[in-house]
Amino acid sequence: MRRFLSVVGGAVVAIVVMLALESLAHAVAGGRPASVEAMSTPAKLMVLAGYFLGTFAGALAALRLSGWPAAAWIVGVLVLAGGVANLVTIPHPLWMQTATLLLPALAVAAALRLGQRRGLVHNSAGRGVPA
Repeated sequence: MRRFLSVVGGAVVAIVVMLALESLAHAVAGGRPASVEAMSTPAKLMVLAGYFLGTFAGALAALRLSGWPAAAWIVGVLVLAGGVANLVTIPHPLWMQTATLLLPALAVAAALRLGQRRGLVHNSAGRGVPA
């Protein structure tokens, strides 16, 4: 149950961070544009920063709550699934599509590396990534 709740908590953290940065991107852009193509490059970069930082924060939160590395990866997969759904429904430039697919994995890897350095990874079941 703890692992499940850590994934839920990590997903909530990821969503909050992503929504905050996306809202900031729209504020910088002067409101919601009609399309992604109409957004300025800085606004597009802020949206991508939201994907990375949201995934990083969510993965780190899940890891902190459970010590289970797979929880961080599950949060990353959930963010990736949301990103793919967004790409399917809203046209994006190719460079944003590529970044949307790569950033969650990079963010989880960075969160796991930081988590290992801070001793957040537990090996209580005798399996998983050594601390």
